[in-house]
Amino acid sequence: FLVAALNMLAFNMKSTEKARDLSSLTKYFDKSVWPGGDSFVHELASWRDRVQLSSFNKHGPEECRDMLLRYYKVVTHAAFHFRATALNKTSILFEWHDTFNTAITAKYADWQYERACVLFNVAASLSFLATSQDRGDPQGMKAACHYFQQAAGTIVAARDICKSSPWIDRTPDMTVEFLEALEWLLLAQAQKCFFEKASNDCMKDAIVAKIAAECAALYEEAAIRLSSAQLRAHTAQEWIDVVEWNRKAFDGYQHYYAACVHKENHEYGMQVSRLTHATNRCAEAVNLCAKADKALQEQFRRAHALAKDAHAQAKKDNDLIYSEKVPPVQTLPKLERKAMVKAVRLPELDVPEPEPEAPPTSVPGPPPSLPSLTTPPPPPQGVSASVPPPPAFEQLEMTGVSQLVAMGFT
Repeated sequence: FLVAALNMLAFNMKSTEKARDLSSLTKYFDKSVWPGGDSFVHELASWRDRVQLSSFNKHGPEECRDMLLRYYKVVTHAAFHFRATALNKTSILFEWHDTFNTAITAKYADWQYERACVLFNVAASLSFLATSQDRGDPQGMKAACHYFQQAAGTIVAARDICKSSPWIDRTPDMTVEFLEALEWLLLAQAQKCFFEKASNDCMKDAIVAKIAAECAALYEEAAIRLSSAQLRAHTAQEWIDVVEWNRKAFDGYQHYYAACVHKENHEYGMQVSRLTHATNRCAEAVNLCAKADKALQEQFRRAHALAKDAHAQAKKDNDLIYSEKVPPVQTLPKLERKAMVKAVRLPELDVPEPEPEAPPTSVPGPPPSLPSLTTPPPPPQGVSASVPPPPAFEQLEMTGVSQLVAMGFT
């Protein structure tokens, strides 16, 4: 795993063992019908070897992503060409290690298992690209947000394969539960990019409050899943810690900015209530990260100072001037959320059927199930196909506050 600048998480690629005996596939087609079959099998084995040896240190995340997407296309074509070949009747086997605990492995003679693990590594490359961006630069911020959304969309594609798989023993990182947690985390980090953009540009407090509320909800979803007994035992503690710090901090941020709106509306009791909650939640984040690197603590200390100072002034003003009753924060209206991000599917994942097609083969056993390569995928979980995409960074940068209101902000 990697903890990058300002508490953004990236994850390593899964490592894999050399695939066994891919060259034996040449026995399972008629060369007179498919003269290019030998060349295809050689290409498959060559790309598989390159993927096995790939690493961020050797090649960098961008080259790894491109290499993996190329291999994904080849292995998807292989699944189509050899769809009538029962791999478990051959000596071919794909073995992959868990990303957190490399001592744990799982191996299957299944093209779909290979495809899902490759997709996981594509998402890992994208997460590394996202955290490598300079978010202090507007273009870097935009790129990071874009990569996080693409990583989330790629994890969704991997999870869809895993959901319909018959694999009993699998590495913890390939469980549906972990992939769901990972999707929520990646979306939370993409939304956080928008929050940083909106707060740095001093956009209206009402807008920043809604963006922060969505961040808080996404981190909450990730934290709930990672805290399950099954995942907590296998997930790096640093991951769980960073998610928890952000969960508490963004709960504080959303109430801080909502309190600013209460002040504008002369609702001083509610302002104090939300600032009390914001100060406490940010203080919890600061206490939890007290043993972390000073650079990682900075964001949470800054959030706590912001809320604490505002709370002290608001409480003083209310005590001396307004004398409004301070209601419990639980009784206040639930804060409205504004999702600015969604899981984005890479176009490279929609692989068309190859031409020419290899003929059916005679290896015994039922053919493995293979989803159509041309049927458009369903929209990501929680996203309706009829709902337009959220505003892009270009829109956010080029639009005034009044236009943002017209786009759905109130």
